[in-house]
Amino acid sequence: MTQKECVQVVRAAGFSGYDKALDSKANNPGKYGVQRTAEAQAALDAVATARNGGLAVKQCKRSGDRHKLPHRISARFTREQAERIKEAVKLCGYGTTQGWLNVCSYRLLREEEKKKAPASAGTDNRGADQKSTLKKYTTGEDLSNV
Repeated sequence: MTQKECVQVVRAAGFSGYDKALDSKANNPGKYGVQRTAEAQAALDAVATARNGGLAVKQCKRSGDRHKLPHRISARFTREQAERIKEAVKLCGYGTTQGWLNVCSYRLLREEEKKKAPASAGTDNRGADQKSTLKKYTTGEDLSNV
């Protein structure tokens, strides 16, 4: 049963001030010290039992991060840098900063794979890393005129 449905059932049972925030607190009584009255809990159990053919549904805690890409890497910028980055991302056609970072990370990881590849892999990469962004940022060299 969804939280919205729980609120509707408890309100229909005569508790007009019951809302989502209160429902959330009632689901975590150890943390907030809030419990539903026996009448409100009976109303919820009756609806849950009727829906599941006699089996009451235990309310589950929400599982963790359900994003497609759950891992984060953060960085700090000045306000001016952040605004310039956002403008540049849109100007260059990436749409969002996330899209731009996906492309950057893909390129970085592909570059790393090339560097890790054994010399006998059959590819001749002589000169391939001259304009390497990895080299630029790890050695501090200016590669703009290479």
